[in-house]
Amino acid sequence: MFRKHTFQSPLARSDFLQRLGTLVTNRVGLFGARQGRIYGRVGEDGFDLWTPGSTRAHVVRVVGTLDLEARPIRGTLRVVPEAGAVVPLVLVVLLAIASQFLADT
Repeated sequence: MFRKHTFQSPLARSDFLQRLGTLVTNRVGLFGARQGRIYGRVGEDGFDLWTPGSTRAHVVRVVGTLDLEARPIRGTLRVVPEAGAVVPLVLVVLLAIASQFLADT
């Protein structure tokens, strides 16, 4: 998940960036973000996108860089879970361990 993965598109560079740009909603912050929407920034050399995974605001971030000289367009992707999304998972594990410990005493 944290490793870089390569991708390739048959589209021309300008078409790829234009199509990706039409899918992205430009905004700042997570408040009011809806599941299934893509937020972020698309630039000439890459993109930085994120989307809520659920109504509980689990967030996944996708960082992509483009190879400027490649024809057809290609680049790398890296999928990174947001640090804030890990906190609830850690709390669930800690509560499970604490309940087992308290049940034994």
